[in-house]
Amino acid sequence: TQHFGVLKEVVQDVIRYVDKYGEENITKTTNVGFAYFLGYYLDKYDRQIEFEEYDNGEAEEERYVNQGRDHLKMFSNIIEESDKPYFLYCWSSKYSPLEIPEMIADKYPYLLERSHYFNSESYLFGKNSNSTSIEPEVIYSSHCDFDHESKDWHGDQTAISKEIARSESSSFKLSENTEFSLTFSSKIKDIMDNDENVLHTSVWGYMEQESDEAILVITLEDEDGEVYVWRGMNFSYFIDKPNTWTKIYHSWRFDHIQSGDDLVKIYVWNGDKNTFYIDDLSIK
Repeated sequence: TQHFGVLKEVVQDVIRYVDKYGEENITKTTNVGFAYFLGYYLDKYDRQIEFEEYDNGEAEEERYVNQGRDHLKMFSNIIEESDKPYFLYCWSSKYSPLEIPEMIADKYPYLLERSHYFNSESYLFGKNSNSTSIEPEVIYSSHCDFDHESKDWHGDQTAISKEIARSESSSFKLSENTEFSLTFSSKIKDIMDNDENVLHTSVWGYMEQESDEAILVITLEDEDGEVYVWRGMNFSYFIDKPNTWTKIYHSWRFDHIQSGDDLVKIYVWNGDKNTFYIDDLSIK
């Protein structure tokens, strides 16, 4: 019968990583619909391996479920609190937020192991490199730091501010007078080479008060200027401390591209006209 996703192979990977790198050296995370999915095979191999649990208010058997978006903060907390040299993430038989590997890689920059299966994956990241590190293939990238001109980003340059900055001396100030940040715009065919490519975006935000309408936006627009895909990631899913620079992630694999000549646009939308700052707006 058709699988929803493999489980046995993922557990075999976990056991291999633990035996190779030492269980005491690895922060172990997973994303599966029910805890017994992995527990069945761990019991079968007579292994007791514990994963970090998400405090998502779900039933005990769903303690390993991370749906992304407002659940991503729970994953961010696990990364932040991890003091181990290695970080394991595996998932199977459900949606895995595309932001998660990016979030891990910011603290654990070296991908040491990875296995890809049908609707399932396993990753092992490390703080230090070795000869087997896997380099991700980056087809295109662009970065806007508000200190240097970038031909890719357009908009109201007067909102660039020197009041505060995360890197160098400038950031971008959104306020009641500035609803949108600078915007990245490009034809799909100029930044992607097939429709399986994943677009990763990120930005650092600094907010004095919580906002439900500070949003990192990705859109697809046809040749007539009609938006047919709109994806937004709320800053509030990541920022829980005022007056602190915090990184917001938003990743997407487009499931419907009409034409390679269509435009992809990325920007920050200040929907409720609050005052906050952004810096280091990036795509890859």
